[in-house]
Amino acid sequence: MKRKIKEYFLVIIGLLIVAFTYDLFLSPNELAAGGVGGLAIIIKKIFGIEESLFIFLINIFLILLSYLCLGKEKTKNTILGSILLPIFIRLFKNAPLWFPMTIDPVLVAVIGGFLSGFGYGLIFRCNFTTGGTDILNQMMEKYAKVPMAKSIMYVDGCIVLLDCVVFGFTSMLYALIALYLISTISN
Repeated sequence: MKRKIKEYFLVIIGLLIVAFTYDLFLSPNELAAGGVGGLAIIIKKIFGIEESLFIFLINIFLILLSYLCLGKEKTKNTILGSILLPIFIRLFKNAPLWFPMTIDPVLVAVIGGFLSGFGYGLIFRCNFTTGGTDILNQMMEKYAKVPMAKSIMYVDGCIVLLDCVVFGFTSMLYALIALYLISTISN
């Protein structure tokens, strides 16, 4: 019981770190560093849809898809992160107003990537996920027999390429820095 409480505490701390970093560094600087959060930054720019709402709706759809395609066991540790992350992102939406800063884009990518990676690492360490593209990657592994590492590269790579189309080549390079740090540090 004590171990479970500690796991849930670490997952919530990880989710808070990821959401705060998203709102303070990635979103305001339009760094679509992969995942549903990155896609949400792009969708907001194109269609004006609130990022937390987009993430929430996509995650609900992906949870249902996960349950149908991957089963109850794979889905159960995805639900908490899938629901709380967009709520926390909405909660910290005004973080740039609380902590106004203008820093170099390379530092934004490095700090954003490092902090996000740390937050995701806490979540993954407890065998939880934040849903989103993790579900797509698991499905590609199961049904298309694409190894998880390659699936992540394909899915996040497509999102980063969209970053290039929407925000430009320089933004894509910063997003790649952040994505590299997120994946390295979360491991």
